[in-house]
Parts: sequence; structure tokens; C-alpha cells
Amino acid sequence: MNPYDFENSNGTLATKLICVGLEYGIKELLETPNAVTANLLISIKRDRKREDIIPCINTAVDLRDEYLNYIKNNNISESEGFMIPHVSGLDVAGIERNNLPAELHPFYKEAFERCLLSTIHAGETERAQSVKDAIFMLNASRIGHGLSIQQDEDMKQLIV
Repeated sequence: MNPYDFENSNGTLATKLICVGLEYGIKELLETPNAVTANLLISIKRDRKREDIIPCINTAVDLRDEYLNYIKNNNISESEGFMIPHVSGLDVAGIERNNLPAELHPFYKEAFERCLLSTIHAGETERAQSVKDAIFMLNASRIGHGLSIQQDEDMKQLIV
């Protein structure tokens, strides 16, 4: 059941145990194959120093790599692999003025290269530019809040 090698890992044990627990719970609940799955986002809190954000991103990247290697090395099909709980992305949350999307951009190189999903909380207390930067600089596939989009007609059209 355990898709990860705990002894030879750069990732966090707690995150891996959560994945294993999710897999166990999903298998117990499933009556229909491929009906339920769960994945994790590593959440980055904006109140942290920027240099403290790098290990969070690296953990997500390392765990994503381990998951992909596990799928490949065990000849697991894409649809079966999707059912194995894993870290699928990053989330950035907290007060925007602490680490705006444009300021976080340089730290995201590894996440971009591994195609991690990105959920960014933006546009709650900052201008619409924060939402735009989250989309174009952090490759956000989901925006949390986005209230300031109402102030920018171009952004409203882009989002629509």
C-alpha cells in the first residue's frame, strides 16, 4: 500500500504518512474503482521569510518526483497512478502584502519544471495586479479570493 520509500527520502515523513493514510481510507471506502481520490497541496504561509519558503517548495517537488518515479518504476498506468494519494501542488495563503506573487516568482523554478499545480490566494487585499501576477508569474491554476478583479476590466475579461 505504501508508495514511498521512507528510508531513502528527502521529503517529510509526516506528509508521506498522510498520503498512506489517505490511500488506506480511500481503499476502504471505495466500492467502485476510480470513484474517489485525494491529493495534497503543500501550503506556503506568506508570513514566513522568503528563504524559509524554499524548503516548502523543495519538499513538494521532492515528493512529486518520488510519486512519479514510483509510478514509472512499478509500471503503474496513469489512471491507476492517479488513485494513489500524492502531493499534487502548492498553495500560497496568508496576508498578501507579505510576499506578493511577483516576489515569490524566483522561488518557483523547480515547481514549474515539475508541473506542480498552484493555488494562490490573491486579490483579497491587494490590487488586481496581484491576481495577474499569480496567474502569469506563479502559474496559478486556481485563485483564492480574487476580489480586486472587479477593479480591472481587462482582468475580468481574462478570467471569464
